[in-house]
Amino acid sequence: MDVQQIASQVISGSSHPDWWAAPATAIGGAVIALFFSPIQDWFRALFATPRFLVTTENGPPCSVMMPVTSSDGAAFLGLTLYLRIFVENVGSAAARNVEVYAQSLHRLCKDGSRELVRLFPPMNLGWANTMNSQESLRIPSISPYMGRYCDVCWVADPTRFPRMLQAQGHTEITSGGVVIAPGLNTQPTEEHQVHSGAKMGFAVVIQPNNQGHLVGPGPATYLLDVLVAAENCRPILCILEILHAGKWTADETTMLRDFAHMKVNKILKVNKVNKIFKLRRQWRSVGGRD
Repeated sequence: MDVQQIASQVISGSSHPDWWAAPATAIGGAVIALFFSPIQDWFRALFATPRFLVTTENGPPCSVMMPVTSSDGAAFLGLTLYLRIFVENVGSAAARNVEVYAQSLHRLCKDGSRELVRLFPPMNLGWANTMNSQESLRIPSISPYMGRYCDVCWVADPTRFPRMLQAQGHTEITSGGVVIAPGLNTQPTEEHQVHSGAKMGFAVVIQPNNQGHLVGPGPATYLLDVLVAAENCRPILCILEILHAGKWTADETTMLRDFAHMKVNKILKVNKVNKIFKLRRQWRSVGGRD
């Protein structure tokens, strides 16, 4: 078959009608990749959002007994029990600038009502295991299926940690919101010895001058309203139920079982959060209880 015959067959379409299919497919694929891939990424970014899940448990690493030392690490000053939540991103996009805000604290009454603790300062809670104050306030990013621990509250050994030092001439050492005095009763305590008079403190990023972040030492059950929010997603309201018995022992198992523990009472979405906050503001304006 000479060139003239091939040309006539191509023009007439009588032979090899699909000779153009392969190059057309390649060109079409390139066009789709060039124009539709950015559109697909745009739609994915439009509908992919972070989503938070908040959990806790009465045992390490959520609840853990930690030693506190002097600023130079030379002296052991005592033990502190930390209660934490685990904030996990179960969404399909990274959460940016994530923060945890303690909105209000209530004491659970015997009749089931909630009494507002008015001295409690609404403030951010500090992220655990951070190297600087800025990261303690706000985590830059939490990737999908990753999470971080956030300190909620702590209970300190009352035989080592004074409630608050007011006398002049004492140097205060701060550890996770705990103000301690160097040189006070730094000898080890019997592990199973129980002491009363233990206060609970909430791990706010800044200690207020009125010490409103401290409660107790009387036994009580508290409900802490916590907002978990990020720059690129709506917040959720997490209600934490915290038992504080006002007692202390150096035995971690006994402490978590009998004297201090926490659970997630309820998690609400943003539409319910706004409604609840509005109702509470109206109720407080007339001097009522929650």
